Formats: sequence, structure tokens, C-alpha cells
Amino acid sequence: MIYNFNNKDEKEVFYQKHINTAFDYILIGSGPASYVLHEYLKKQNKKILVIEKGNISIKENIPQSNKESLISNDNLKIKKDSKVSAIGGAGNVWAGVSSYIEKIEMFSRWGPYKNLWPINHSEIINYYKKFKSKYGFMVIDQLKDLNKENRDNGVYRKRNFYFLIKPFRFNLLSNYTGTKFLINAKVNYLDQINNKNYVELDNKIKIFSKKIIICCGGLETNFLILRSLKNGRLKNADNKSIAGKFFMDHPKFFVGTTFASKQNSKLLENISLKKNASSYTYKGISLSKKIQINQKMLNSYVRFEKYFYINLKNKIKKNKLNIKNYINLILFIIYKIFNKEHLLEIYKITLYNEMIPSKNNKIIYQKINGKEKFKISYKFSNIEFNTINFLIKILQSKIGLTINKNNFSKKNLQKVLSDSSHHMGGTIMGKNKKNSFVNKNLEIYGAKNIFICSTSVFPTSGSFNPTMTLCSLAIRLARYLNSKS
Repeated sequence: MIYNFNNKDEKEVFYQKHINTAFDYILIGSGPASYVLHEYLKKQNKKILVIEKGNISIKENIPQSNKESLISNDNLKIKKDSKVSAIGGAGNVWAGVSSYIEKIEMFSRWGPYKNLWPINHSEIINYYKKFKSKYGFMVIDQLKDLNKENRDNGVYRKRNFYFLIKPFRFNLLSNYTGTKFLINAKVNYLDQINNKNYVELDNKIKIFSKKIIICCGGLETNFLILRSLKNGRLKNADNKSIAGKFFMDHPKFFVGTTFASKQNSKLLENISLKKNASSYTYKGISLSKKIQINQKMLNSYVRFEKYFYINLKNKIKKNKLNIKNYINLILFIIYKIFNKEHLLEIYKITLYNEMIPSKNNKIIYQKINGKEKFKISYKFSNIEFNTINFLIKILQSKIGLTINKNNFSKKNLQKVLSDSSHHMGGTIMGKNKKNSFVNKNLEIYGAKNIFICSTSVFPTSGSFNPTMTLCSLAIRLARYLNSKS
């Protein structure tokens, strides 16, 4: 049953029927993690309430441009429209673009080499396998590549990435049959009173539940936790001071363009974007594992995209009277007929960055003139900058690329880095409450039966879209909760 809280009558009906209901589970948010959790939890015939801040479809939401942003930021920019509020959450936009987290990405290469996650890589892999082809993650193809060390030549390595042309969006309403579902309903706070958990909606209405699971995006989860803490809620939570800290993302930037040469034409053709009947495939290039560990580098990677034709189309759009552009277009078509277009090809190079977890990178709750704001303060350390420059040198010296851009100073990189919307950290998971906010079962230390299943619990960022790993954690949490019920 869906209740639209933009409709006063539907809101009133829900309150009349359920103000005294004690749900077994409240899931806050309806993105990929919530979808997977619900699918597993509903098998136990529990009373579940899902609360979504957005509408049924992202098309029915207020355009982000018409909203005042709650976000301000220092240094690296955060996209103002990076949060997706609708059934399916970010799955409406990025569901098909994801990959596994690598074992090396769970370990600290910038200090003593140790696993920063409270769970093992093999456990996450086992939960990936439970997806099979479900949720559109192409798990079988991806896990085949996991241990192919022949792609690592000791200097750099090639990494395969896949994504479906028609991805699974995590927004099938049929998944929620028999579940109470609120849309356009904002959870302002969550708290506990007399060992009972509740969420607080508008007009300070409290809805109680035996267990609460926050399944929002990485930013939204931090906002809810920080808002609750700063306004006197969640007093039982341990280590409140760590909330909002160790924020991470995958900032990216345009490295430049390059032409193919005799030395690298086969490599560039091999690693650029390919399309088949149902999916796209491309390869990224990262530093070898050996270099990452010995030189204290990260798993950041570069991606190559064929750019000649796309760039030419853009030029023609801007200037339809330039004859030179049409000559180049005819030339490209002729070369393509004879399968020689690679001789003209230009490759666009984009670098996607892994970030180290740093307590100095954080989300801060503020109130300015009575309005709440969330300030995001984060920047690169020397380790991120060193990785960028080392990787670019490898491209130039070992692969033989001539990049038409060479200003990779810290100052210049700081200007061109942009947000990739993979927001992680802030409520990180760990083995003890001294250095983390939630335990290995994603339960908030000190706040019994309140869980967080969001990318905000990631202790490290990895280097690619985290959705597949998040869904793995969702299955793990659901199995844990079902075993306790």
C-alpha cells in the first residue's frame, strides 16, 4: 500500500491506521540497498515500512534546479544534483554501471598494509555470487576477470568493466507488494526512547519499529545521522565524534587527448569502449599491484574513449559553415569503410581517482540564519596527487602516449577535478567503536537495532561505482537479521 504524503488525506489515513503500529522493520530510503534488503526480509513475513523522500518516479520530482541546495563545499566540487530521490534511488540513473571491489582496495597501501574492513574480501565475493545475473550486475563476467593476473605486467594492469544497455533500475513496485510504503515523506530524525526505536516525520509524528535500517545514499545518510546527533537524538550512539568523517568520492578529471601510434594502436583499440547486443565493455588502466604496495600508490585508473567522431559532430553543431569539418567527416567515413578509421582516431583520456580515508575529509552540519546546511570539506592528499602523476608518466613512458596537456600540478588538478557522485564514508564500519561508527553487522555502536546499509559505511572507497558491493552488504545484513528473528 503506497501513501503519498503530498496528499493530506492519504497522510491522515496512514497516521490514523498506523500511529500505534510497531513495525518489525523500517527501511529509510528505497534505493538498491533497500530493494535488496526488502526482497530478503519479506520472506520472513515481517511488518515492513519503507519511507522514501522522493516520488514514485524521478520524472515526477521537483527539478533540482528549482531547489535550494543544502550542500556547500570546500575544494572539490559536489554535484548539486548528485542525490536521486525516487523509488529506486540512484538505481534510476547508474544501476547498470558497477563492478566488484578488489582485495587490494580494502587494504591500506599508504601505511601498514592491512585490511581496513571488518569483513574479508572472500565473504563479499561470495555474496556477489548470489546475484548471478540478478540486478543486472553481469557478475559471472566480472568475477572471471578477478584473478587474471596476466593483465598485470608489473608496471600497469588492464581492468575490465561491464555495464548493461538496459540496466535493472531497482524500482519495481511489485517487489513491495503487501508492504506499507510512504512516498514524499521525509524522516527528520531517528532516535530511541525506553529502548524503543522510532523515526520522526513532520509535525514530530513518531513511528516505532523494532529495527530501523537507513538505506539512503552516502550523502543523505550522513545528513540524517548528523542532523539527529546535532539536535539531541541518538544519545546512546558511541563515538559520535567520528560521524561525518572519512568522507570519500571518486573525483575525476579530463587528462587530455592522444593519437594512436604504431606502438600503442592495438592497445588503445583493445581497451576502448565496445558495444555488443546487451552491454558495453571497456578496460581501464591502473598501476600494478606491486607498484601500489611498494610505492604507496592507489588503484586510480584511466579510461580511453574514441573522440574523433564525437568531437567532429560537436564542431559541426557549433559552426555549420566550416567546410573543413565536413571534409574531415567525409574522410572519416571513407576510412571507416576500409576499416582504417583508427588511423584518424583521437582518444579522450579521463582519470578516475581512488581516495584514501582521511578524518580531515568530512561532512559538517551547520545552521545558518535558522536554515540547516551541510558543508563538505575534502581534498586530495599527496598520495592521490602522487598516484595521478605516476600513472600519467607510465602512460607516456611505457605505453608511448603523447598527451596534449601537461599541466598536472596540484593547483591545476584542484581546479579541474569533478564529482563522480560515488559518495562514501562518514559512518564507517569497523572492528571496534574507537575507530568506526557501525560494527561489522552494520549496527550503530551503542544504538541497538539501528542499522546503516549505505555506501557511508565503506571504510575505503575502492575506485569504481560501489553499488554492487553495497548490494552484497545488503544481502549479508538481511541474512544476519533473518538468522536472529
